[in-house]
Amino acid sequence: MSKSYSYMDFPLEEYRSRVNGLRLLLDQAKIDAIILSEYNNFRYFAGFDRPFAGWSGYLKTRPFLCFLPKKGDPTLLVHSAFRETAGHISWIKDIRTWSSLPFRVETIKDFLKELNFDKNVTLGFELGGEQRLGFPPQVYLNLVEDLPQVKFVDSSDILTKLRLKKSPLEIECIRNSCKIMNQGYHNLFKLAKEGFSEKDIKFNLNKLLMVEEGEGPNFVFPSIFPGGIIGKLSPNRKLTKGDLLWIDAGAIFKGYRSDFSRIAVVGKPSDEQMKYYKLIRDITLNTISSIRPGQKVSDLVRVCNSESEKAGLPPKAAGRIGHGIGLDTAEAPSVMEEEQMILEPGNVFTIEPGYLATCGYFVLEEIVVVTDGGCRLLTDRSPEEPSRICK
Repeated sequence: MSKSYSYMDFPLEEYRSRVNGLRLLLDQAKIDAIILSEYNNFRYFAGFDRPFAGWSGYLKTRPFLCFLPKKGDPTLLVHSAFRETAGHISWIKDIRTWSSLPFRVETIKDFLKELNFDKNVTLGFELGGEQRLGFPPQVYLNLVEDLPQVKFVDSSDILTKLRLKKSPLEIECIRNSCKIMNQGYHNLFKLAKEGFSEKDIKFNLNKLLMVEEGEGPNFVFPSIFPGGIIGKLSPNRKLTKGDLLWIDAGAIFKGYRSDFSRIAVVGKPSDEQMKYYKLIRDITLNTISSIRPGQKVSDLVRVCNSESEKAGLPPKAAGRIGHGIGLDTAEAPSVMEEEQMILEPGNVFTIEPGYLATCGYFVLEEIVVVTDGGCRLLTDRSPEEPSRICK
């Protein structure tokens, strides 16, 4: 790899493969070009994380756009402040700039005119599914009104299809993210003790995930039971003897996320806590063992529901038992009964049936990748018993 590509997430060949795959789908859909502005779609093709991406609101006035035509070279449109940065990092060398703030429809109109894509073409944008525009919707609406000779279409299905099947390099990134998170849980449960608050747990786990090889925490969400509330933190609640600590958390490696939950108990688990822990662990692992390429996603839900019924537990109330994962923490597919997608090697998703009891919340989420012969865990398998926190 040449020096100019040394800061990219992956080798140049990975991005060429992505663009070639996109072009096949654009040709099938009769779309002349696609314009990407959503955070992770941009990174997927441009090869780098946008500067100041973590600064709330900063990039709302300075969006990054990636123009990918069916034929010809890709082009980036960035604010002039980031011209030099983009030129050093991205494999895309045609970089156009704009200066005035905020981002206006004239900017993108002039850009399309320069590329001869302002009339008699079909352009795809991130409009449907779980996609998002990375610039104000009103700018898009003004663009549609101002360019009547352009056909504007939704390209969300194309982007979803392309990103569903992970390459070996992407899978390795997710595995590394899981590896960081596995070690984070291991170290946290050794460090935590009676008297730790949810705020203490969150602080320490965030710190443990700040390792050199990763990009830091994806998210950290602890909850203490009995008395915990799913979806709302009680940062000052403290661990006491017999409490169950449920944590949902993830790390980031080259933009790729992990997201899985683990459980610990202060002291010896009660019989009831052990009962539900083992039931949920068995349901999760039995569902995972059924995964095969060629089956429908909905088949997994039926297996999971059958296992839950045999265990005397109801189906998970949240509507799905898992979700895809990659550059986004939750992406396609939703592992639910309505999902008819056929699994194929390279699909990566979570499996997370669960049960809320008075003694705790029992979810032992795992991340799997579909292989030619079945599937492979990217997380370390949950332990046979809850981890123990010293009193």
